[in-house]
Order: sequence, then structure tokens, then C-alpha cells
Amino acid sequence: MRIAFPAAEYPDVPVERGRVRIGSDADNGLVLEAEHGVLPSHLQIEVESRRGIVLSALSEAAKIWINGRPVREKSIVRIGDMIIAGQVRMVIKGDEDPTEASAQPLEGAAATEMGPTVPMLRGHVGSHVGRGIPLPGRTLIGNGSDCDVVVDEPHGAEKLLEIETRAGRIALRVLAPEQQVEVNGVMVRSAMLASGDQIALRNNRFLIEAPGWKPPADDAPAKKAPAHTQVGRPLVAPPPEPEGVETAESTVDWVILAAAIVTIGALGVLVYLQFWGQP
Repeated sequence: MRIAFPAAEYPDVPVERGRVRIGSDADNGLVLEAEHGVLPSHLQIEVESRRGIVLSALSEAAKIWINGRPVREKSIVRIGDMIIAGQVRMVIKGDEDPTEASAQPLEGAAATEMGPTVPMLRGHVGSHVGRGIPLPGRTLIGNGSDCDVVVDEPHGAEKLLEIETRAGRIALRVLAPEQQVEVNGVMVRSAMLASGDQIALRNNRFLIEAPGWKPPADDAPAKKAPAHTQVGRPLVAPPPEPEGVETAESTVDWVILAAAIVTIGALGVLVYLQFWGQP
């Protein structure tokens, strides 16, 4: 993943794994200017193998928002989320930009013909928060009352975008020329989507839920290179010690010891029967 700055006041920062402390002190992994409301130790972002990306506030006085919602202690962060620390805006992006979708309609079976699992559009922020919306084939999103998903977007067109689902593939196409749409924090006009991707309008955000939906490897077009022009030094923390190694070794030792005890016992019984067990 990478931490990007929409205002371009700092270069993009790749984050490979581990923890990244963010603050105005020089000993932080990512140093931001204190004049922008950033505390000496403001927040920490940790990339975990189990829980994903976890944000932690490092001070009770730290002002932190994720997608407009204040964070007091901890919060799970998704690719595409907007984080504000003090007055600095940061976007969590993937390692690569989304792949562009073809202008031609997708081919193959519709989602409803591929089994019980139909992709869902889950409201993340806005008027549809928490709501699961099936994506059976072609879904229109916009301000118009005849759209499948009606949203409240300022100066938005009646038809803002469409999402098409066929044969394990999900394509997004922006229909309104002036509409700003982001996928995983990257501005797009079209994109191929996957489960977990985040679609952001101005007032609304949605998540794609499509477990098992993945196009064949030979059908996926090449991905675009990341759009950022400046890249900071990658922030890499040493990987944590592997869990369970000591436990596994202890278990093996106990098994060997138990086998030795059983063998000695069996030999003792044989010796007893050989010399003392017969009349």
C-alpha cells in the first residue's frame, strides 16, 4: 500500500509492512509539519496480516478523521479511505492503480446465472451506509429517481455511473463527464473492480463485496502504473517474530519423550516375561 497526499504537499510514501508512526517529531517514520495541526506523536498505521490496516491515535489530543468520522482510539482502515490528521489529508492507496475497463459491454453469463453468490454493493458512507445492494447485471447509480441506486450528490447528474457484472468480472464506467469518482483513492473514468474495492463519490462511498469473483488471468488487461510522480523512501518495519514456533517445537519434544517412555516400558515388560514371568 501507499500513503498519498491529495494536495501534493508531501510525496507518496510506500508502506510494505509493520508499523508507521506519523507526527511532527523527527523520530517518526513519516514526519509532517507541526504548523498543520500535527502533534509530535499523532497517529500510527499498522499493516497486519490478520486484521488488515489498523489506525491508532497516539494522543488523546490528536485530531483524526477517517472519511469524515472522528477517531478517538483505534479504527480499521480500508484501501481508498481518506484520513485527516490535524489539517493534513492522506489517502490510503493500493500498490497499483485500478485497471481500466473497456468501453464495450462485458461478455458472458450474468451474475444471477452464476450461482447463489451475487456481488453486492455495500454502503460505507452516506445515505446507503450499511445497506447491501445486489449487483445482478447492470446497475445505474445517480441522482435520478429511475436509477437502481439513488444518491444525493451535489451538482450530480441523473446518471453518474454504472456497474456491470458478468462472468466473474465487475466493470465500473463513469457516465457523467464532470463527475468525480475514485476507486481505491484513485480518480477514474472506468475501472475493473474486485472484492474489497472502494468506490468514492463526494458524499457517498461504497464497497464491493464479491467473494470468489475474479477474472481469468489471461482475460485481465495490464494494470496501469501508479499515477503519483514523487515517491518517498519506503517505510519497512522488521517483521514480527513468527508465532507458534516455540509451541510447535515444544510439542515435538513432548511427542519424542512420550514415545521413548512407551518404548522403555515395552522393553521392561518383555524382560520381565523372559526372566520372571515363566514358572
